[in-house]
Amino acid sequence: MKDPTALLNAKTNHKYPSSARVLGWVFAFLVYGVFHNALAETSRDAAIGALQRLDYDGAAAILRRLADDGDARAQAALSSLIESGQLSENSTVPAIELLRKAAEQGLGLAALELGNRFHLGTGVPQDQTRATKWWTVAAEKGTSRAAFNLGLTYSQSLYAPVNLDRAKKWFRVAADRGLKEAEFALGVLEFNDESFALAYGHFESAAESGLAIAQYNLATMLERGLGHPADIDEALRWYQLAATLKLEEAIESLTRLGVPASGQNEAVQIALLAVDWVLSQPGSNFTLQVAIGHSKQAAINILERYDASVERAYVSLRTPATQAQYIALVGSFTSYLEAISFLNSLDDKLRANKPWIRRFTTVHTQLSSLN
Repeated sequence: MKDPTALLNAKTNHKYPSSARVLGWVFAFLVYGVFHNALAETSRDAAIGALQRLDYDGAAAILRRLADDGDARAQAALSSLIESGQLSENSTVPAIELLRKAAEQGLGLAALELGNRFHLGTGVPQDQTRATKWWTVAAEKGTSRAAFNLGLTYSQSLYAPVNLDRAKKWFRVAADRGLKEAEFALGVLEFNDESFALAYGHFESAAESGLAIAQYNLATMLERGLGHPADIDEALRWYQLAATLKLEEAIESLTRLGVPASGQNEAVQIALLAVDWVLSQPGSNFTLQVAIGHSKQAAINILERYDASVERAYVSLRTPATQAQYIALVGSFTSYLEAISFLNSLDDKLRANKPWIRRFTTVHTQLSSLN
């Protein structure tokens, strides 16, 4: 079995310099939670409407009034909007100070992001003690990714002495909130303690959630009879599932056992739509952009996590002078409210990547600029 601890890495949600990613945080702060009173809720809706029209200055003006009134969500959203680079005027209050104010009021997502900044040294001096402090605030407010980061911190000497009891506590919190990587991490700790039955249970739970490396580790335990009676047929089933997600170790194990990898993944790919579908959508409709990057397969893998009953597409933004870049889109919604409702219906695992609501007209413009 490949040492699973090598697959555990601290995850941070903020990527620079992508304005799309920053704007994704704006929507996250605005959508996932309740503002402090009915008037603030109405203003929040007005800010979302301005963002929908790409009126970033208008949205900022609304959020600034709410932020001055002490609304934590408005402070955090305004912080991200300032950093997006979309505003025509510089802010008199630094974005990081607005984020800090929101975190100090106990807004979980803001505390997570502030912890990420100290972890990365982005906009603030790198300070792992402060990163741990803010992750703790966020975790105690129910933010699963912050709890996962704390589990990593205490399990791998990341800026704090190893404390496996604390690590398990925070991984358990994150796992109970649906983070499959945390369930896998618990399996890692139990496996390293040679508590194979417990490790098997955690790997099985993470594997059933679709985590490829957990599927591989579960298959390896079944093949070797660790924590469960040996069952080669069941092991092959899990190796096959991990192989459909392009996990090299699983493909190598199937080759070693003389079994061809399943063609299931290719069949799923055929069901995905492409540029013709995107261009056929009304420009006034909305979609979720769920990924952007240089790997076509990575875009496909992310789309496969979404229900097949929802239209899913990936398109290339390549030009002759640039490297290929792919965006992954999910759904076609006739109103912004419909798109928000769909976004809110997604589980935490899908929302962790901060899907970004876009109008199809902006996608069409992006594609037409390549011609």
